[in-house]
Amino acid sequence: MKLSAPEDNTRIVIQGAREHNLKNLSVTIPRDKFTVVTGPSGSGKSTLAFDLVFAEGQRRYLESLNAYARSMVQPAPAPEVDSIRGIPPTVAIEQRTSRGGLRSTVGTTTELLHFLRLLFVKLGTQYCPDCGIPASPQSHDDIIKAIRRDFGSDQIAVLAPIVRRQKGIFRAEMEAAAVAGHRIMRIDGAYIDISLKIPSLARYSEHELELAVGICGADEQALEKIVAAALLHGHGRLLVTRSLPDEPTTGLLEQDVFYSTLAACPSCLKSFPALDPKLFSYNSSAGACPKCSGYGLITSALKKAQKKKEDFNTDLSDTEGAELCPDCLGTRLNPVARAVRWHDRSISDFGAMTIDSVEEFFRNLRLEGREAAIAHDAVAEILSRLSFLQEVGLGYLTLDRLSSTLSGGESQRINLSTSLGSNLTGSLYILDEPSIGLHPRDMHHVNRIMRRLTEAGNTLVVVEHDPQVMLAANRLIDMGPGSGTDGGRIIFDGSTREVLDAGTLTGDYLSGRRRVRRPDPEFVTADRPRLIIKGASEHNLRHIDVAIPMGAIVAIAGVSGSGKSTLVSDILVPALKRKSGKSTDQPGKFDGLAGCIPHDVIYVDQSPIGRTTRGNPVSYVGSFDGIRSLFAATPMARHLGLSVGDFSFNSGKGRCPTCGGAGFEHIEMQFLSDVYLPCPACGGKRYKDSTLEVKIRLSDDRDYSIADVLDMTADEATRLFF
Repeated sequence: MKLSAPEDNTRIVIQGAREHNLKNLSVTIPRDKFTVVTGPSGSGKSTLAFDLVFAEGQRRYLESLNAYARSMVQPAPAPEVDSIRGIPPTVAIEQRTSRGGLRSTVGTTTELLHFLRLLFVKLGTQYCPDCGIPASPQSHDDIIKAIRRDFGSDQIAVLAPIVRRQKGIFRAEMEAAAVAGHRIMRIDGAYIDISLKIPSLARYSEHELELAVGICGADEQALEKIVAAALLHGHGRLLVTRSLPDEPTTGLLEQDVFYSTLAACPSCLKSFPALDPKLFSYNSSAGACPKCSGYGLITSALKKAQKKKEDFNTDLSDTEGAELCPDCLGTRLNPVARAVRWHDRSISDFGAMTIDSVEEFFRNLRLEGREAAIAHDAVAEILSRLSFLQEVGLGYLTLDRLSSTLSGGESQRINLSTSLGSNLTGSLYILDEPSIGLHPRDMHHVNRIMRRLTEAGNTLVVVEHDPQVMLAANRLIDMGPGSGTDGGRIIFDGSTREVLDAGTLTGDYLSGRRRVRRPDPEFVTADRPRLIIKGASEHNLRHIDVAIPMGAIVAIAGVSGSGKSTLVSDILVPALKRKSGKSTDQPGKFDGLAGCIPHDVIYVDQSPIGRTTRGNPVSYVGSFDGIRSLFAATPMARHLGLSVGDFSFNSGKGRCPTCGGAGFEHIEMQFLSDVYLPCPACGGKRYKDSTLEVKIRLSDDRDYSIADVLDMTADEATRLFF
């Protein structure tokens, strides 16, 4: 019997990689070490790290699932490589700004809000939002008095809440009520006779089921009897409404009044529901401010959603014409949630605090007895995560800061700290330029946390250009020598000490043998016109005045969190766009603009250049129009009746009907990164076969289809078209 050799778990071995521009590349990456992959742009760094190593790790994980799971989440095709051995579970942390919606914040992304919600549920005290008095249990007689005060002798329906905003089909609950002799239930606002038929509910939607206990008016004895029965079925809770079962439903659930023996205001007798994690979540209808649906802003899109009575779960990302919500003042939560307090703070107060301030609060927190026993684990987890966030230099962020306003570097550092807080071992982390957006002073924070990941038993592969990161690594892989077809090779593979004497461009610059030549800066005279921003005070800006010289290259620098992006992205750009009529977005707080004010502004940030998955560089720069005209002018195109528009992959009859010109299938993964598979009809070429028969002859005397042209690099196209 022949035994196979055990797999080497000390390294990742890649042999014969040909993905994209990789030239039959073979390389080994040490496990449990910190490796940097560097080289010129387009040399194949990201292909090696993300398209090869990460994609293969993810594909193997999916293939390990059972057949049913694999049928739900189709694994991506294997990359072009002979073999990859020794690859551990992979985690990719890419360099990109957050694409979260308007409800995604630092608190939700770091999961700190989840632990705060737990503390408020277990230890918070409900205060009346109107009277400011702590709520206390309410007796049966108190509830009768409160109903008479609120409804008088009007005809009312009394209901017992059975299910409150939960997902499921709840057939057992409805059948049990029918067997017990009850006929009417209010299900999601509509009265249903369950004695005739049990309705089918959507399993993955939230539902509300309320048992209609009885109807009464001025009869005091009848009211007492019905209230007692409702409290029994509702476990101390009941609802009273003027909407009766035998009347057409209006759906106006705001007519409901909630009563409870558990908690009520002793002054105004208003009852409150039991504390629940959803009450403190602005991603749930139970806790979100009803005015802004948990966004904290009133936007034009939200106004449209309210007018159309769209579902709460409708996700919005459009901030055009955004205004601060007048009801919650940006805190996102409803009045009942905001009125719960723990240690004299509401959960909204914590949201407005910086990570540094929250950390200071919990460090100084003194807990005793029952509170200490309940809060011990949650507080330890909160302090651990806060410590990691401070380690990567993010202590200046507030918990309610929108994720979409974070820079790519900030988002990546949050993901880094979250990964360290997860205490995973034996994993492979792949990072894409974590130094982007960081001041050199702060790079030691990132280097330290990456070191801690490897010390915990993880492997780290980082695509990077920053000298501090390269010199901090255990291993350096230098790719090149050029870009595109001139790249795809490994020109150095060794320790960071060895690269200094390797004679490569990277080694020359790291050792100081070569330096970047800096031109002499142009002196800006005092009489040069300036654009003046007056009284900038958004976020951490302290009512500052800034004068920007016009007609010059001006750099705005500073350590992370010093206010650079706030000044430029949140104040200057929106103010100039609003002044030029390009946008109605409200800029951050400032007193005004003065001096030489430009008529227009062009903002270049880290956002993708196109809004559709079909966008590409040639269409973005406008060259594709001329290329399509060349194809449309050929005899073959005229014979087939193809016009210029038919050579577009965004429209026309020439594009592939299966993928709509995208060239791939987009498969959404519920718990992993989305998968993109080549279109099975066109193989990624975007066009019909008949369209691809049309060809033009270029300067090398070869014929090219429009798909061949799209596969060219910019250098190749420049050489062949001119």
